[in-house]
Amino acid sequence: MGSKMLRIIHPYGTIASLPWQDNSRGLPFGFPTNRPNLLMMASQIKTFTERVEDADALLALKKEIAEANVLMFPGFSYHELNLRILDPGCECAARDVFGTAFKISDHNVEEIKDQLRPIIRRSLAESRIRGAAEVVTERLQIRTDLRCAELLQEYSRSLFYSGDRSGS
Repeated sequence: MGSKMLRIIHPYGTIASLPWQDNSRGLPFGFPTNRPNLLMMASQIKTFTERVEDADALLALKKEIAEANVLMFPGFSYHELNLRILDPGCECAARDVFGTAFKISDHNVEEIKDQLRPIIRRSLAESRIRGAAEVVTERLQIRTDLRCAELLQEYSRSLFYSGDRSGS
């Protein structure tokens, strides 16, 4: 089994590094919300236009999407422009795709799935025989009943699994 690695990509930046990521620019829990800290945080957030203009970052993002075993969209809006920057232009390696759509209607969740399938460009349908019946499930889970932390907990085994699922 290969090494386990979680890669988190923030296409629009983050307000600050966590102290363990970059001690010189990290902000501790409960940091003071003074003017210098607010200006530093604002400078690290990118708009859609700023991110799209950064060709190297965009290429790196698309490469990560294409090569990921699992994709997760916690707290994601699934807006067409956001999805467009994620599209790697090729079939993804992802075996599982998870996301939140808290309190979104079933109809809208189906629309979200329809938007994600062309980005993945591979079938996430899985067929298994149970008893005498063939059961087909899709490994594209957009959950309306879970918040981000609950989604991470619910799918923790799938998120941190690495390697061939076939057992070979």
